[in-house]
Amino acid sequence: MTLEYESTGPDNADYLVVWMHGLGADGFDFLPIVKSLGLSPSASIRFIFPHAPSMAVTVNQGMVMRAWYDIKSVDFRDRADVDGVKKSVNTIKELIAEVSGAMNSSPKIILAGFSQGGVIALATALSSDTPIAAVLALSTYLPEELRVMPNNCQIEGPIFMAHGVQDPVIPMSVAEESYAWLESKLDRTSWVNYAMPHAVCPDEIDDIGQFIHNVISQ
Repeated sequence: MTLEYESTGPDNADYLVVWMHGLGADGFDFLPIVKSLGLSPSASIRFIFPHAPSMAVTVNQGMVMRAWYDIKSVDFRDRADVDGVKKSVNTIKELIAEVSGAMNSSPKIILAGFSQGGVIALATALSSDTPIAAVLALSTYLPEELRVMPNNCQIEGPIFMAHGVQDPVIPMSVAEESYAWLESKLDRTSWVNYAMPHAVCPDEIDDIGQFIHNVISQ
């Protein structure tokens, strides 16, 4: 399956940011944020925003919407369709290979995702065969079944986790458990929370911009 995506930035960029949206949204959701990140106009970054496929989502009464995987239950012990997560992870890996191969450079990869998209970003980074320069995991968590740290982990840079203290969709305690596991395995993992619900706020956008600036300035 080939994913369609939105894109901004030069084809010969040094960095490729692959940013996955949340449940029911699409690749256009985070595209406007790029202009708000405060990055230099000369920053050598290309952003791509893939559109998840459409599927029936169990917890939403089987409604068909864009989703990276089915949500089977409100119980976080059995919430994510792990096979569906792995299928989307493989599709994102194929997309990265396709886009990177078509670029006039060999870009370093930054993975980003919100909510469902954050699950895919983390799971892709942990299972990647190619180096990952950094990860942004926004208002998300990592299901226990996917908490596997390979001996040859390819995450070379930092992980930024951000969450809203008023999040009614993914409780902060659930996200904090994932952060604690990641931090125990990779001490380059950082955590920031914001006074917001299941959303993105201006302070968070500023911090994301600073995080990306720091990564590409190393």
